[in-house]
Amino acid sequence: MNAHWLERLNALLFRLRHVWAVGSFSLGLASYFLVERQPWLAAVLTAVLVATWLVLITENIWLRRFRGTPMEQVAQGALKLMLQGVHQEAFFFSLPFVVLQWSGGAEYFLFTGLVVAGALVSIIDPLYFRLAGHRAWYFGFHAWALFVALLVLLPLI
Repeated sequence: MNAHWLERLNALLFRLRHVWAVGSFSLGLASYFLVERQPWLAAVLTAVLVATWLVLITENIWLRRFRGTPMEQVAQGALKLMLQGVHQEAFFFSLPFVVLQWSGGAEYFLFTGLVVAGALVSIIDPLYFRLAGHRAWYFGFHAWALFVALLVLLPLI
């Protein structure tokens, strides 16, 4: 009975995947324009980024409990959606600070371009979930989000 309910929930979420994409894109843009960039929010975002890094590192350990059950796909999908939200917040919180510190130069242009690219990948679901399918690239993307956010957040704290 429980497995049937989870299969129906998973099928419903899969059918609504396009709505998730539009919602994800809207939330990413809203976080850029609506978030007040204050020190207390920087501290919260820093703590969340470090906690999600620990979740990502220990993912295999706690997902083993769900392996072979219908909950396995739901748990992996929920983890990827949670991390996508964290990546969006990290990039879009940091982006105004990175742009405002523009100093010219090719190095800074490359750095800013990589931050913008990370922000775009985090809000474009097909790109993000293709990236999430490759574990090494996904770890690298999370490390990039963490580095950019900490570069901006630590001075604010």
